[in-house]
Amino acid sequence: TVSVLYCRRKDRIHSVIMTSSGPLTFGVIADVQYADLPMGMNYDKSKKRYYREAFEKLENAVGWWKGEGVEFVLSLGDVIDGYNKQHGMEETSMEKVLEKFRETGVECHQLVGNHEILNFDVARLKSYGWGATDADGSHRMYYSFTPREDWRVLILNSYEVSVIQHNDHNYENPPDNELLHALMKRNKNLSKGPKTWNSGICWYSGLEGDDRRYLPYNGMFGKLQLDWVEREMDEAVRMSQRVLVCSHTPVHPDASNPFDIAVDSDKLLEILYRSPHHVAAVFCGHNHSGGRCLDDERIPHVTFESPLETSPDTPHCAAIITIEAEKLTITGKGPVPSQVIHLKVRE
Repeated sequence: TVSVLYCRRKDRIHSVIMTSSGPLTFGVIADVQYADLPMGMNYDKSKKRYYREAFEKLENAVGWWKGEGVEFVLSLGDVIDGYNKQHGMEETSMEKVLEKFRETGVECHQLVGNHEILNFDVARLKSYGWGATDADGSHRMYYSFTPREDWRVLILNSYEVSVIQHNDHNYENPPDNELLHALMKRNKNLSKGPKTWNSGICWYSGLEGDDRRYLPYNGMFGKLQLDWVEREMDEAVRMSQRVLVCSHTPVHPDASNPFDIAVDSDKLLEILYRSPHHVAAVFCGHNHSGGRCLDDERIPHVTFESPLETSPDTPHCAAIITIEAEKLTITGKGPVPSQVIHLKVRE
């Protein structure tokens, strides 16, 4: 059977001819964070980061995806590292990475991560293909598309509200927004304002419970985007669609480090929990070690491991997703584990 589906993408709403039968396959990768730099360490010096070798993992993923004939690719944010900006390499590194993604020959959906906005402003990210333009001409960094008539994929921007700016790596002059005030209120280590944030204080000291997510490198979805998610979910329910939710920053602490959670993730979960049988899974990046959980509404959350912190001796760090019948199969390579998610019956 052949159907005309409508895919919100790029610079127009365009029709896409797709078959409505047969398995759906696509590739996934998170946090490549490429830079032409020697090995470094993460912020607390607990893990090695292989900036150059991360690109090799992307190369191997692209070859695998092409060989398996995936229909599209989800890149869950942070394709290049923020150090590129400090070394004046952000344009060169981005072009190199995007050229490799283009070799797949399929649509590659790029999510906004914290390292994207460390390197570029919104206008530059738009020029690289991030986000989508509405019929009224307004551009936004979140959108949805329908790879099958009974499936909807939400591409979210977990930094729609952020204190990160591409020309302010030390957070000295962040925008005066709701997140800035929330950070100063909920994180006692940040209460004296941005000018003190890089004075040697520990951002994490004494934080407990939900307060642990109130950190400058996390962001918020914001009210406008959450209202849009609510409308998208309502439409998915009306059309009897299953929904795959994609965000750079995880939204459930059991699928991540509790310090790496979107600040207003609870509000997103509230929306998803109104129709949990339509949510197939939530895919995220950001936490390089990865994680998985089944939440209280039995929605699977999958945080994908990062090539950046995968040993050079391991050639792969990516996945292929296959959806058929009533199951979603994740075939992982390298540190990404394989698993089968049995889909719930839609109410």
